[in-house]
Order: sequence, then structure tokens, then C-alpha cells
Amino acid sequence: MNKKVISVILALVMCTTIFSTVAFAAASTDPYGYYWWDSVENRLAVDYYKYRTSDRAFYIEDGVEAKNNTIYGHGYTRNDLKASDADNIAYDRDGTLWYITTGGALMSKGIGTTTWQTMWSSGASRIIRNVDDIGIEVVTTSGTKRLSELRPDGTNPPSTGTPQAPDTSNGHYVLEKKETTGNMRMYMEYYQNRQLQYRIYFRGPNVWVEQANTTISEHCKGAKFMGIDSQGAVYLYELDGTLVKFQNGKWNRCIEITCDGDLKYFSYDRYGFAVSFSTQNGTYNLDGSRR
Repeated sequence: MNKKVISVILALVMCTTIFSTVAFAAASTDPYGYYWWDSVENRLAVDYYKYRTSDRAFYIEDGVEAKNNTIYGHGYTRNDLKASDADNIAYDRDGTLWYITTGGALMSKGIGTTTWQTMWSSGASRIIRNVDDIGIEVVTTSGTKRLSELRPDGTNPPSTGTPQAPDTSNGHYVLEKKETTGNMRMYMEYYQNRQLQYRIYFRGPNVWVEQANTTISEHCKGAKFMGIDSQGAVYLYELDGTLVKFQNGKWNRCIEITCDGDLKYFSYDRYGFAVSFSTQNGTYNLDGSRR
């Protein structure tokens, strides 16, 4: 067999190997949005695609079109769209349709329903989409909010404000610090009558009480998810979604606190003491009751 024939055979074998590898690469089965221009109706079209495991294929689960200030859906129209722009209308991962009105409100409608809800009353300016053209956030005059965390009943917790230095004038306060050498651990200090009562260190998910030389958690979500109340009780939010309370000095046992949703942050008074916590469902007292 001459050298030219051998070269051709080898090239074919290599090409076959390469194309076989590419052909069998798995595509994502995450839902996606598709924005396109309907040249028949001369308007923006937005479709929501979802993967059906039984058919091993994507299908359009819902879709709308928009022109100027009007949304054209299946069996309905909405005439208060801010503008027929991709930044003003989107489907989220679950197929809920979101849009911004001319007045800056954010509206939503679940897939298969006819009920519209006001999810943000005013100040919404743009819907942010991910790389799959799925809506994930909305830009408002109060900051950027995750669509998945908004609620129509006005219980949407605000973002955390700018932290302030605790007031230490009465000798009863909490300080938060970080090591400047070594492991650079975060730690919190509880003071009473200007005397340090205990110091709690964080390293990854581990929470260690220095004075008791004991670890009270190996699964804490981080320093943001710990608070100390005015009595010195410690509250920790764990990676499994559990909120627990340790009484001051009783580090070998804890009490579980009811937490309605995923805890986002603690709120503090002027002395650095935790007074409440917020989830995507609202704000609660430290005992779990709604504020």
C-alpha cells in the first residue's frame, strides 16, 4: 500500500474519532428563553422552552409577543408594558412570566394561570437574564433583587444596610474582628461591663468558642449567619437550613428555632446585638415569630 493511501486512511480515522466525540457531547437540559423577531406580526417574540424527559426533547411551554406597550399572550393582552424591549420582559426558570409596566411596577404570572401579581410596586427599571435568557434579577431604585425572592404581599426583606461601628458607651456590646496574621479567621467578642465574656472564631463552617475550648458547629454557613443577642445567646444558621440557639455558657446543647425560608441575614441594634433575622419570606424575631 503506498504512502498516500495510508495517509488518507489515517486522516479519515482521526476525523471519525474527533467528530464522534463532538456528536456525543451532552447538551444542558436547563430551561431556556428564546427572543426572536416575528416578521409576520412585526413584533418581539419571547418563548419559554422546557425539556421533557419522556420525549428527550425541548418543547415550547409558553410564549408571548410584544409591540410598543402591549403584550400578546394566549387568550389575553396587557397594555401597560414599559416598552417592547428584551430588558422589560422575561420568563424565569419555572416558566413564570415577568414584565415591567410603564409605571415601573414588576408584574408576574405563573405558567398555566390567569392571575397577575404585583411583585414590586414601583422603581423597577430592568430585568436581568442569565446566559440561557432566563430572568433572574430585577434592577430597582432600591437595588438589584432576585426574582426568586420576591413576594406579592409586601414582605420582601430589604438588603442589608451599611454596617456601623457598635456603640460601646454603656459597656455592653458585640465587636466583630478578623485576624491580621495566620489563618485570618473572623471572630466575634461579647462584652459585658466592658469585660470580655467570650470570643467566637470562624474558620470555614467551624465555629469555636475560645473560653470554653469547644466547637459548637461544624456546619455554619459563615460569619454573616451568626448573631449574638443582648443576653449573650448565640444564633447560628447551618448549611442544612437549621437555625439554632445556644444559651450563654451552655455550649453543649442548643435549641432549634423555626425559620420560615432560607435565612439571608441578621439585623442588629446600635450595640451590635442581633434583634431579628430575614428570609425570602419576611423578617422575624429571634424566636421565629413574624415581626
